[in-house]
Amino acid sequence: MDEAVDYWLGGGHLLIFPDGGARDRKWFFGIGRIILEALRRLDKQGDVDPYILLFYLKGAKDYLMLNRPFVSRAHPARLMLLGKKREINVRYGKLFRLRDYQGMFLAMNKATLTDYLEREYRAKLTH
Repeated sequence: MDEAVDYWLGGGHLLIFPDGGARDRKWFFGIGRIILEALRRLDKQGDVDPYILLFYLKGAKDYLMLNRPFVSRAHPARLMLLGKKREINVRYGKLFRLRDYQGMFLAMNKATLTDYLEREYRAKLTH
């Protein structure tokens, strides 16, 4: 997790499937832990502006991610097509700039924060 936070705060992008890629599964609390750790380390000068963008992939079940849970710069994610070719639709949700939500998120523990984000995601993206 520390490597993921370092990479994110260094200007990198993380792609996280907090439910492990399975629909209707409860989200793992690791997402809350990563966000809280990033907020604790966030520089005060404003050099880095990390954010969270919730998104929903429809039709992606025909694709398999072949990578470790955390994809570092040395291990790019690879996609392999399984079954019939289909269109993948992406629906984007709310953008959370960490600095804007710092007070609110830091008042939560990792479980509460993860549940909050999961509710936002399900309410706005999976209908």
